[in-house]
Amino acid sequence: MARTYLGGSNAHVEKITASKTLYAKDSGKVFFLNPAALSTITLPSAVTYPGWEVTIIVHEDDGGTMDYKCNISCYSGEFFNGILVPSDGGGPSIANGTDQDNVNITTSATSGETFQIVSDGARMHVRGHIVDATDSLFASTPLS
Repeated sequence: MARTYLGGSNAHVEKITASKTLYAKDSGKVFFLNPAALSTITLPSAVTYPGWEVTIIVHEDDGGTMDYKCNISCYSGEFFNGILVPSDGGGPSIANGTDQDNVNITTSATSGETFQIVSDGARMHVRGHIVDATDSLFASTPLS
């Protein structure tokens, strides 16, 4: 079969099905999240890698809600800034930048929910779009 090549810029994509540590080389990637068990995505140091960025998209294969919980966790000793905006009008989750080092993604999270994460050289900033205000939240402890 002939291979098709895209012209211009295109995203490097990867599926995440288990716990994963991200590294400098992962900057610029789009990750599709569909864990097969409780999982944690650990980010690299925001201090070490200013400008590092990724997009994480919930991708439940059946198009419904997540089968398993997942945490997006900051590098040890670092914290999130940012906002997760729900479409249900339930009010956003706003990171306080001082003790919230996790984004907890529950089994209520729906396929298509998106988290854009970028380092400013001090902490990771998250801009997320979620369906329900309780789907995904900033937290100081990971889900178990």
